[in-house]
Amino acid sequence: MADEKFYIAIADELEHKKTDRALWTRALAEAGGDVDKTTALYIRMRLSQLKRADAGLGNLSLEPDPSDDPNINRNSPNAPPPSSAVVRLRSDLTKLLQESGKSSFYAVLDLTPIATDAEVADAIASYEARIASGDAFATPEFKYARESLGNARSREAYDRRIFSSAATASGPSSRYPGRAHDTSSEGESVLMQLWESRKATVIVGAVCVCIVGYMLLGFYKEREASATRKKEIDAQILQTQKNAENDAIRAEAERTKANGMVTHAGTAIDRTTQIGNRSLEIQREAESRRRFETEQQAMANAQRLEMQREAQERQLAMQEQRNRENKRQMDDRRAEREKRYWACMNTALDRNSEAAANARCAAYR
Repeated sequence: MADEKFYIAIADELEHKKTDRALWTRALAEAGGDVDKTTALYIRMRLSQLKRADAGLGNLSLEPDPSDDPNINRNSPNAPPPSSAVVRLRSDLTKLLQESGKSSFYAVLDLTPIATDAEVADAIASYEARIASGDAFATPEFKYARESLGNARSREAYDRRIFSSAATASGPSSRYPGRAHDTSSEGESVLMQLWESRKATVIVGAVCVCIVGYMLLGFYKEREASATRKKEIDAQILQTQKNAENDAIRAEAERTKANGMVTHAGTAIDRTTQIGNRSLEIQREAESRRRFETEQQAMANAQRLEMQREAQERQLAMQEQRNRENKRQMDDRRAEREKRYWACMNTALDRNSEAAANARCAAYR
């Protein structure tokens, strides 16, 4: 297939552990530390990188260019001047940045892309002297500018990349072809790449926060409903206790009344002893029977309410346990699908194209 040579080159890089360090670190950061996901992302980004390089150079060569010796200090006065293609690139880049209003690391050093390597080195040294004297601060922007522009190779790679980014409407430019390994130069800062992709990170983070917030809202609503039901049950129990107390007060009043009747009946004993004694005995038996029935009824009501409350509490506990179990099972299934997806992508990308790998592994999501 058309991409076979690229996949072979990427497989050799992974097998001999000669991956592009900057690209691998970027993939590791985007994958959140997951090794399987990092490998899949690296293969995808490296394939795209090699395709872009091949479109600008024709047949891709993975052999290093001897002229790119990193030991050569091109910022020195005796260093060879940049090629005419690089000079033309920087001139057009200056115009493009002025027209589009796009910022670059040259602005941090108060320079433009047409500045010479010596001028860039002087500007960096001047800024570092200001930092040492306390007149300026070592900002992250200066650190990225020094890493990207302080070396001739990394500066040329940065110029090509920022030109391509500013001219995305016209597609990949072949007017200023560069070597394939320049697009993956080790001098290009990984932190700078992450800085440029922060908009996408913020959007993804906001979507995740909305999803988690929606799930938490449902959980809090369920908890508030459970608390409301518990309050209603407690109110019913309290009302029942009050009713029992009122029944006891009425029973006490009746007993007091009965005692008064007994006292009144005692005054009639002299007239009708037998009739009075019999009436008093009947009243005492009735009073005892009423008191016993009232107490038994109150105890039965209290016991029934206690059993209802315990049953309600058990139901609430079982419901909460089922909710936690369902949430755990959903999280486990989601993690298992994600793991299967990236494992499938790693296997499929070794043998198929990216589109075929996506089609094959999409079912795991």
